[in-house]
Order: sequence, then structure tokens, then C-alpha cells
Amino acid sequence: MLTFQETQYLDDLQELFFLSLEKKYPKTPVESLSVLDLREFFYEYFKRTEFSRLYDCLVREIAEKQALDLDRLLLQPLPTGRVFPPGAHGTSWHTDYLYGHGEKTITIWVPIYGVTPGSSFKYISDTKINNQLVQKIFENPEFLLGEIAEKKDVREVIPADGSVAIFDSNQLHCSHENTSNSLRLSFDFRISLDDDTTTTKNLAGYFRLTKSGLKKPNPERKLSFLKYILGGRGFDTAAQHILIGGLAQDKSMKIIGQEAEVERLGLTMLNHHLKEINSGISKFDAIILASKTLFSDDEFERVRKNSCENIYCCAEGEWI
Repeated sequence: MLTFQETQYLDDLQELFFLSLEKKYPKTPVESLSVLDLREFFYEYFKRTEFSRLYDCLVREIAEKQALDLDRLLLQPLPTGRVFPPGAHGTSWHTDYLYGHGEKTITIWVPIYGVTPGSSFKYISDTKINNQLVQKIFENPEFLLGEIAEKKDVREVIPADGSVAIFDSNQLHCSHENTSNSLRLSFDFRISLDDDTTTTKNLAGYFRLTKSGLKKPNPERKLSFLKYILGGRGFDTAAQHILIGGLAQDKSMKIIGQEAEVERLGLTMLNHHLKEINSGISKFDAIILASKTLFSDDEFERVRKNSCENIYCCAEGEWI
């Protein structure tokens, strides 16, 4: 069920957003910036120290008001920024569970700018009807492609000033089209529980919300990585570069060199670098590659035995 919660931190989050935007784009109206510019700026905004402090405070306030067990909470490391200009299509009807989030996950939606009738997202307001519609979707997935609900059961999310929206992973919602003249900016994030086995997400990458602060995964591993590219395996090498580079930036992983495998000689270069890393004579601490699916089953088993958790696979978010 979707509810609204007042928070003392929303004004500060909005103010920080526009102060930071003004520094990056002086005297530039937000509406004149491109969708790409705004999406990239959201990423910079989320990386700011002051944002991290407000993010932590907001989550703790929500946890307290929602009576959540602080010691069991896992927090999405970075929120998802939403840029929704007039005429744009966002998402069709769905629940977060349908996208792989766990049954115990809750989503917090934070308005930043331009939330007016027609620019916001919609939801099914009656819990019983929502659950009936979800059941119909599981019985016939194509049901999602139509108008799944009566208009009287659909509400638009227009929070009161100083409020955010909160809903569970079973809540049907959508952003079909921005029919207003307003650019809408918002962000959302998810809180999960550490024992939620129904999720398909990699909770190992989530932050743990402790009483003393946010605990990042593997905070002690500040490593220098070798980027390793393996061609000839049905995974475009340009796509490997993009995946590795994007994830490394997102996780602040330091890449100081790269190597492409000599494809017709097995895994010669990988084995060489692994041997040097394991012997402590390499200038690299670890190797980062696109996916463990680059290896055959036999190759993966040999790599696993030699790796000693010195290879990070981007697509899976796992150490080998």
C-alpha cells in the first residue's frame, strides 16, 4: 500500500540539489538542460558528501516512523534519479517485485522538482483491488499491456509539501506519460531486509544500516585493478569496456591498467597476471572483468581455484 510520510529532510535535499546545479550550470534554467545532462548531474549529486549525510538521516527517520528493525536493514547504495520531461514515457504498470525486488522491499520516492498533476506517477489506491490485479497479471502476463484498472481506482502521487511516498514491492504503479507542461525531477531508492531470499538483486552490494552509520560492503578493500578484456567469446569487447568502466565509476573502483587476452592461446595473460598478484609481485591488487560467463565451465573452475578472490566480475557483482 502506498502512503505518504512527512520528513524534515526533504527541503534540505531539494535545496542541495539546486545549489549544486547552479554551481555546475550557472544562471541556467533547469528546463533548458538536456535529459542526459540532468541524469549525469543526478549521479554527481548522489556522490556529494552532504547528500550522503542527508540520505542517511532520511533513511533513519523513515525506519523509525515505519517501525523497521535497524539492524536488519539493507540500503540501495545510490538512489535512482528520474528525469521526466513533458510528453515522455516512463514505465508501464508494474510492481517492484515483478522487476526482481524482494517481497520485503520497500521503495521511497522523493520529489525534487515539478511534481504537478499529469507529471507524477500513478498507483492503484485500493489494496484489495491492487492484489486482485497482481494475481491477474501472474495468470496472464499480457494483461499488463492494457489498461489494467478502472479510472476510479487509479490515483496520482502528489505529496503534500515536505512529504515523500513509500510503498511495498506489491504496489502496482506506472508513469505512462507526462501529460503536463512541467519537467519532473525525482529520485527513488529501496530498503530491503538481510534475510529476504525472494529478491533477485545482489544484496551483497547494498549498504548495511547500522546504529553507528552506513556500512559499505568490503570497505577495507581499496584496491588497484587491472581491467581484463577477453574477446572471441560472444561478448562484444566494446561492451565489456563500457560495462567495466561504468561499474568501476559507480563503485569508485580504481583501474590503473588494462590487458586484452591473446585469444588463440587460451587464458595466457589472465593466468600470468593472477600468478603475479598471488605472489605479491604485481602492481595490481586484483583483476576486474565483465562477466564470469566469458569462461567455459572447465575454465571457470580452474580460474576459481587460482583466483583466491582476486577477480571481480561486473555483471554478477561477485568475486571469484
